[in-house]
Amino acid sequence: MKQFISLFLVLALLLVVSVGISPVEVRADGLAAGLRLEMKIEKGANDTLSFYFLNIADLNYVIQPGDVLEYDVMMENPLHGIGHMDAALDNGGWLRDCGVMDTDGANCHPMGDLRDKAAGVIYHRSMLIGDSAAGRTIEKLQLAAHPDASAYEQYENGTYAVWYGNIRITNNGEVKKAIYEKHSDYANLQISNGNAQNITATLTSVPLDGSGDGEQGGEVTPPDLTGWLQLDVDIQKAATDTLSYCFVTIANPTYVVQAGDILEYDVYMEDSLHGFGHVEAGLNDSSWMRDFGVMDTDGANCHPMGDLRAKAYGKEYHRSMQIGDKMAGKTIDKIQLAAHPDAGAYAQYDNGVYTVYYNNIRITNNGETKLVIYDNTKSFSDLNVTMGFTQNATATVTRVGGSSNPGTEEPPATGDGFVIVPVFAALMSVTALAVLTIKKRSSN
Repeated sequence: MKQFISLFLVLALLLVVSVGISPVEVRADGLAAGLRLEMKIEKGANDTLSFYFLNIADLNYVIQPGDVLEYDVMMENPLHGIGHMDAALDNGGWLRDCGVMDTDGANCHPMGDLRDKAAGVIYHRSMLIGDSAAGRTIEKLQLAAHPDASAYEQYENGTYAVWYGNIRITNNGEVKKAIYEKHSDYANLQISNGNAQNITATLTSVPLDGSGDGEQGGEVTPPDLTGWLQLDVDIQKAATDTLSYCFVTIANPTYVVQAGDILEYDVYMEDSLHGFGHVEAGLNDSSWMRDFGVMDTDGANCHPMGDLRAKAYGKEYHRSMQIGDKMAGKTIDKIQLAAHPDAGAYAQYDNGVYTVYYNNIRITNNGETKLVIYDNTKSFSDLNVTMGFTQNATATVTRVGGSSNPGTEEPPATGDGFVIVPVFAALMSVTALAVLTIKKRSSN
């Protein structure tokens, strides 16, 4: 099999060189020097749809007219819907929904079929992102697979491998953003889980110098969110509305803020949207932390309109808010999970359900814990969940994995958490690792 692939690679190399295309580099033993995505499909007999999206780079790149997302790709095992690239865009959007075409006239949706171009041969693909998505911001660049038997023929369970190389954004021949061009670039990738269904995968970066098939790294899995609080916010706004918000009170302490106090918490955003992932505090004089100009230790203002996507989307982020600098002497009587997307401050956003997770919410001072609001050792019943202000949003709060103290709480009829409160609109305003095994915790 290796000799067979080697022959194809050599012929493809001669072909792409003859037409002036920079190919995936080929080692003497026939292995391409590049990223190898090995996917294992395990679906039910009646399932038609599988998908897998792996984030490989946090770009925050604004697409310009004339921009081209290009890459080399070769399928080791032919299948429709593999060998693609996608991107998570600002406002929760996706490149696949922008109608992007490649220079061969094919739509770039990951359901597309590249077998006639990339099965056993290196294919250089150029996606004309500047024609359909200019002005949008690429937040995360993804390797993508989306086989669909309802669009093509049924497919078998098994292992399918795809090679990627020379991933870059160009404009009129000039490289604007180089993502992965050689093995050493692997250390600079930001790899995290995207959405998946019926597929798990392993990503390997293979060096050109023949030093091996990539160093074997440890297994990487999504964070264990058992015991975290899950906030699902369903935004339903009019097309002309720019503002939505949702404040869910989870605790009613009576705590006098001291100089040096820090309100800190862990947060993980499953969905990408500005104004999500925040914690708010209400005071007994009816004022709010957001009005005091509190800053976090990364220098960001802690108003819930703030954008935490670069820090918390697809990864855990520990946030420390310096409440003692601005609020000393004030009494906190509410702690809230807060979302406050505002298209007037950022870009317009779509209706839909957005999910964010919280843990280890506490107040500390010089490293000493002064007050624990919630951590994953607590039972959900330790909280006092009530609704605060909302506009254009409903929400549920659950505890991932259910009760930490079974026997004292009744589990819900379905699901892993405890659905506490649907929120109704109110009237008030406010070198390195070379192999990664990705196992998706959940999909959507």
